[in-house]
Amino acid sequence: MWRISRARARWVVPAAVIGALAIAGATAAANTTTSAVIHGCVKNNGGTIRIVATAAGCDKKSESPLEWNAAGPQGLPGISGYEMVVKEQSESALGFFGSVSVNCPTGKKVLGGGALAVTSDGGVQDGYQVLNSSPLADTGWRATFNIDNPLNDDFVLKVYATCATVSS
Repeated sequence: MWRISRARARWVVPAAVIGALAIAGATAAANTTTSAVIHGCVKNNGGTIRIVATAAGCDKKSESPLEWNAAGPQGLPGISGYEMVVKEQSESALGFFGSVSVNCPTGKKVLGGGALAVTSDGGVQDGYQVLNSSPLADTGWRATFNIDNPLNDDFVLKVYATCATVSS
């Protein structure tokens, strides 16, 4: 038979308890299933709900089985992945009439956009006109410009699209 002194007993007993708890916790974790469904039973008289391991755990006489998705809602409709896509086209001509377009990345939809015609240093110039600025289908933005440039200055046409992933 083993004999343990009181000094050692102070350490042996707590260590044994901690070890037993660790083994019990590991066993419980190993027996846990990662089911995507939560099972419950609802009392037919009163509506009290209790969680059970399986629907078979319900009392068939006084309870009805109930199941729901453990993952919860899979995301609400809305937008994500917002980004601004810009196309700049530098020109140097007496005049320009034409369109410039920019497309959203694959899988994203255009939410809005705009266009700007400026001098190469960012200034506003009389005769630089944006005639139209509108969506290009649902995945891009297009603008039509009419540039009257009698001094033959360098200018920049900018078209931008606000893009995002849209879920419904």
